Amino acid sequence: MRLIHGSPALSPFRLAQLLQTIQTRMPTVSAVTAHHDYLVDLSGPLDPAAEARLERLLDAMPAAEPAAASRQLWVIPRA
Repeated sequence: MRLIHGSPALSPFRLAQLLQTIQTRMPTVSAVTAHHDYLVDLSGPLDPAAEARLERLLDAMPAAEPAAASRQLWVIPRA
């Protein structure tokens, strides 16, 4: 199983709205991010060209380092 980090899931405007909504109940929250992640089940290793093609198709991006005091929440659909 390979984890590929994708593009942002929400626009800056939507992130600001979400942060404002969350802060009404949890004022200590200072930032919110949302992005797509892909779990890819491979039958074997990919050659560099196939890996590059897969990353292009999924709009892969380098993984951002989470802040020291951050928490992650994953929302995953059922298989």
